[in-house]
Amino acid sequence: MEEEFQISLGSVTGEGVVTSPDTVTVEIAANDDQHGMIMFDPSQQSPVYINEDQPSPRAVLNVRREGGTFGEVSIVCLLLAG
Repeated sequence: MEEEFQISLGSVTGEGVVTSPDTVTVEIAANDDQHGMIMFDPSQQSPVYINEDQPSPRAVLNVRREGGTFGEVSIVCLLLAG
């Protein structure tokens, strides 16, 4: 989201005088990744192995959000047969 604001010189004390230009516009460029990038943790071993002989077989998959602090994000995970 691009942001813009103006800064103006105000009253001067002493013998100074404000002359033109007395206002400047400041633009902050949009952040292309304002919501961040979502990925599986690159330090995680791939493929992930699951031992079906365990009483409750499961895998923990770590997800990382890098960059972006704008609002909450969510992910939908799909299990694909392979």
